[in-house]
Amino acid sequence: MDLLNLATHRINQLLGLLDPDAFHSHTRLRKHLMKMHSHVRGRGGIDESLFQGRSIIFNRATPLHFDLGEPPNGWTPIYALGKFQHGHIRFPSLGLRLWFGPGAGVFFHGRIFAHEIEKFEGGQRISIAHFCHQSVWRHAGITPLSTGLKVE
Repeated sequence: MDLLNLATHRINQLLGLLDPDAFHSHTRLRKHLMKMHSHVRGRGGIDESLFQGRSIIFNRATPLHFDLGEPPNGWTPIYALGKFQHGHIRFPSLGLRLWFGPGAGVFFHGRIFAHEIEKFEGGQRISIAHFCHQSVWRHAGITPLSTGLKVE
């Protein structure tokens, strides 16, 4: 948990720098959910993530997809760990294929941009994806905001 919290702290900071409105929305959501639910308060004591979900994915390529559970302006931070080689993430609509090796990370709008984690070579790969589904925002009655991004 200590190592995960170091990465979580960095992701929270990056969100604040990249998109101040989203940072404030996520902070507001976290505080609201902590008031509403004791299990969120319990988790909040050991996990400072502003994102309400986290997938830890071992040794798997992820086929091309959209994150349909996310709000359109929701951010999807993903980073890669492990001892592997030749990893890539692809965004076909942007014409991008980016190196996604150990220590790499990306922030993107997973509902807007289809993406895939390609097959990799050598060693163990761990991808950690953060998310906050639209249903959580609706449950809390909070609208997720994003600086400079208006999706209609």
